[in-house]
Amino acid sequence: MSFKHSSYCILSLYNLLAWSLNTTMVVSGWSTKWINLNLPTQIQPPRSGHVAFHTQNKVYVFGGYAEETPESRYPINDVWCFDQEKWTCVQPPFAETPQARLAAAAAVTCADEGGEVGVVIGGWDSQQAGSGGIILNDVQAFSGKSNAWKTILPLDNEQLQPTSRSCAIALPDDRILLHNHRCLDYVLIFDVKE
Repeated sequence: MSFKHSSYCILSLYNLLAWSLNTTMVVSGWSTKWINLNLPTQIQPPRSGHVAFHTQNKVYVFGGYAEETPESRYPINDVWCFDQEKWTCVQPPFAETPQARLAAAAAVTCADEGGEVGVVIGGWDSQQAGSGGIILNDVQAFSGKSNAWKTILPLDNEQLQPTSRSCAIALPDDRILLHNHRCLDYVLIFDVKE
């Protein structure tokens, strides 16, 4: 594993899935008309700043900023799964889940022989109001097969500077391109096999 310099929605073949607070909608590439799915369950609590990725033919949402009321906002670290019919809160089999965060980056790659995983990079934990919070530098992988997390790079590692508000995209050969909005030269390539 190494880094080298160089709303949220999921787009899949002809369909775009989008959600905002408590509404899940889909638009077909054939009709360009948004359709409210009127699902029996919704992600709770409503949130912003989360990441999403598609693996195992399902959409997964991790973390974000819970916004139950304008006065009650806090970072969270739960995982929700959309299986084309409903949203379900995922309970990982182990107690270890990544630190609560928002404004992280995510991409899907094959991090190990177990198949595709959603990789979550960095983010921001606002912690206590007025504290300024902490910008994170860990890299976590979520398996849709086992619903389990695996740490690829721990917090306070030497390979990645703390980063949030980044965007990530999977590249060939199980690499991830990460770009931080703060400057033009902060483009990293993360090779999960090194």
